Amino acid sequence: MNQFQYEARDAANQIQTGHESASTSDELIRRLSAKGLRVTKLKPVTSAAAVVGLAAAADPLRAAPAPAVATPPAVKQQSQAQPDAPTRPHPKADEKDIALMLTQMGDLIKAGISPAEAAGQMSKRAWKAKLRDPLARVSQNTAKGMALSTAMDREPEVFSSSVAGAARCGEMAGCLPEALLTISHQQTETRKIRRSYWWMRLIGWFIVPLPIAIGFGRGYLMSGVRSVVDSSASPGDVVPAMQQGGKDMLTSPGGIVAMVLVLALTAFLIWVNTPLARRWRHTMALKVPFLKKWAEGESLSIFLWFASKMAKSGASPWMTWKLSAYAVPNEVYRDRLVAAGAQATENVEFSTLAAQAEILPLEYQSLTTTAEMTGTVPQALDNISRSSMADAQNSEKQFKMATRVANGLVTLLAWVLTMLLVYGGYVQAIIEGFESI
Repeated sequence: MNQFQYEARDAANQIQTGHESASTSDELIRRLSAKGLRVTKLKPVTSAAAVVGLAAAADPLRAAPAPAVATPPAVKQQSQAQPDAPTRPHPKADEKDIALMLTQMGDLIKAGISPAEAAGQMSKRAWKAKLRDPLARVSQNTAKGMALSTAMDREPEVFSSSVAGAARCGEMAGCLPEALLTISHQQTETRKIRRSYWWMRLIGWFIVPLPIAIGFGRGYLMSGVRSVVDSSASPGDVVPAMQQGGKDMLTSPGGIVAMVLVLALTAFLIWVNTPLARRWRHTMALKVPFLKKWAEGESLSIFLWFASKMAKSGASPWMTWKLSAYAVPNEVYRDRLVAAGAQATENVEFSTLAAQAEILPLEYQSLTTTAEMTGTVPQALDNISRSSMADAQNSEKQFKMATRVANGLVTLLAWVLTMLLVYGGYVQAIIEGFESI
């Protein structure tokens, strides 16, 4: 166990100081949050003499252990995972359902209803069974004194680590309803981006494999017509003959290749939309042109919005950075932020951390430095957050336009190639007297 010295603010905004033993700083933060304290400063005590001296000081908070909560064994095992270790299972509930539920919880808490009652109400009115039990456990745990963020952290099948991180920042900064509404809005906007890919699914399922099948199998498609003409059969026999030729085409090598391609693309598109592919999606989002600007802008905006709220509550720059990083939805971008703050000391400036992480453009970097000199860090971070979101929205429009143009060009090329293969075969058959295709 490590020893930590902390400074926190209680519900009356009074400063409380003391020391606690914990395995990690994140564990201690969660424990103090469950007691209603917002940690503003936290540093490890490494000197043995310092530990003895602190232990001699009377600290009434230390005598009150974190409330014991009876949870199933599986939940207890998940609660032991630290945010620093990316071992949490990905959420199994649909993102749309979670976003709607977070919006309603945020509205209920904003109206003055306690988090325990808000979670209980959502459990009773959950429109999907897979949300009811986790929400009921969240309600029970928060009713016993546990912080909402800690209760969410124990239900990883519904609440992702970014949702729990956003709730923790909201609790620490005193803006829990706004935090839930912000992360809900972000999830809704992300779903809109993913829904714009439906043209890509159409291309993968139908348009691309079609010319492949026809290119390899058009001889089979024309053989039925040639047999009807050669045998001087009636025109009504042409359609059945072509149908038989189409079946022969699908069982030809080209048809088999096309069907295998369709099945492979279908499996890939199903996988890429599952929680198992979350990190791969986040990685690609930071690499694809246009989409990269949107992903970075959105992640930076979310991070700075929570950082502005934390800074406004009086948290130190180190604590502001550490907690705000876990509210970022993009796992890859979040890991970059966490890594940048992992080796930082308590007295580091926010602008120094931003420079080390290389997340801010130069003009924004200058704004944070000026704000630290003038004491307007919360306002500056909020302004940069708004600018980053505007840049992200502009990049989103560019990405949608680029995908539509690309989809249109690929579709046109595929259909032109298909028509050339099909009608080219007819013309060639007519010219050569159906002797060859």
